[in-house]
Amino acid sequence: MEPRAFRARLGNIGLGTRGFRPFTQISSTQERSRKLQAELTELQNVEEPQSEDLKPLEEELEELSSRIAVCREQFEAERQQMLTRREEYEEAEQLFRQQREALNRVAEEAEPIKGSLSISDEEVMKSKHHKKHYETKRKAHLEVIEVLKTELRNKEQELQATVAKASKVCPKRVEVRRTTKSLESEISRLHNKISTQQEQHGHRDTIIREFHDARDRYKNIAGQVKGLASFIKLLSEIMITRHNVYADMRMFLSVRCKYYFDSMLSQRGYVGKMIFNHKNETLSISVQPGEGGKAALSDMRSLSGGERSFSTVCFVLSLWAIAEAPFRALDEFDVYMDMVNRRISMDMMLKIAASQRFRQFIFLTPQSLSSVSVNNLMRVWRLKDPDRSQTTLPFA
Repeated sequence: MEPRAFRARLGNIGLGTRGFRPFTQISSTQERSRKLQAELTELQNVEEPQSEDLKPLEEELEELSSRIAVCREQFEAERQQMLTRREEYEEAEQLFRQQREALNRVAEEAEPIKGSLSISDEEVMKSKHHKKHYETKRKAHLEVIEVLKTELRNKEQELQATVAKASKVCPKRVEVRRTTKSLESEISRLHNKISTQQEQHGHRDTIIREFHDARDRYKNIAGQVKGLASFIKLLSEIMITRHNVYADMRMFLSVRCKYYFDSMLSQRGYVGKMIFNHKNETLSISVQPGEGGKAALSDMRSLSGGERSFSTVCFVLSLWAIAEAPFRALDEFDVYMDMVNRRISMDMMLKIAASQRFRQFIFLTPQSLSSVSVNNLMRVWRLKDPDRSQTTLPFA
C-alpha cells in the first residue's frame, strides 16, 4: 500500500499526521494529576488554626472537598481517555506495520512493472512520432480537399451560369440519355448550321438588334394605339353624354318654341300646333284662325296670304326665343298682310326688341313706317326709290 493511502487510514482512526497527539495529552493529564495530589497532601498536612469561628473554615473545607472530587473525576476521565488513546495508538502502530509490509510487497512487485513501463514509454514516443507524421499527411490531405472543394464550387457556379443561359433558350430542362460525344457532335453540327444561316441571312447580333428595334417600335406603337383607344373610349363616352344632353336640350327648346308660338298666335286669336320629328328631321306646322279651341287645325297652305305671313312672323319670333344670335334680321315680313295683322306683328316685334336690348334687330319692309314712333333705342332709315328706267347695271 502507498504512503498516501496509509495516511488516509491513520486519519480515519484519529491519528493521521497528528497520530502522537494522545501522548502529549496523557503527559499533561499526569502532570495535572500530580499537582492535584500535591495540593491534596498539602491541605491534609496544614494545621488547623485555632479559631473561635469555624463556620468559614468548614465552608472552605467543603469547597476544597468538592474541588478534590471534581479533580478526581477529571483525573479518572483523563486516565480513561489515556487508556483509550493508548489502545488506538497500538492499533495504529499495528496497522502502520501492516501497511509498510504491504508497501514493501508492492515495491517488490513494481520492479518488473517498471521495465514494462519503460517499454510502454518507448512505444508512446514512437506513437507520438507516428501521430505527428500522420497529422502532417492529414493536414496535406485537408489542404487538397479544400482545393478540390474550391474547384467544385467554381464548377457549380459555372454549371449554374450555363444552366441559366440554357434556360433562356429552353426554360424546361430536357433529360437525355445520349453520350457526351454524341451531344458534342450535335452541337458542332448546329454551330455549322448557324454559321450557314448567318452567311445567308446576316449576323446574329444584327438580327437581334433589328428584332429589338422592331419590338421597341411595336411596343411604342402598341402603347400609342392603347392610348388612342383609351382616348377614343373617353371621347365616345363624352360624345354619348353630349348627345344625351343635346337630346334633352333639343326637347326643352322644342317645348319652348311651341310655347312661344302658341302664345304669339293667341294674340290674334289663332290656334297653332308644331310637331318636331327629330328622327326624320321634319317640322309640321298647323294653324287655324278662329275662336280658340273651337277652331279646327289646317295646313299652312290653306291660309290666306296675310294669315300665312302672320303665322310666319310668329314662327320666326318663336325661333328667335330659342336662338342666342346677337343679330336678328327680317326682310319683307309684312308682305301680303292686311293692316290689322301688320299692326299686331309690328307691335309684337317691337315689344320683343325693346325687351332684349343686348341684341340688335333689323327689319326690312317696303311698307310705310309712319306709325312707328322713333326713340333713342329705335332708328328708321328710308331708302330712295330705285330707278325703274334703268335696265342695265353700269358695271355689267
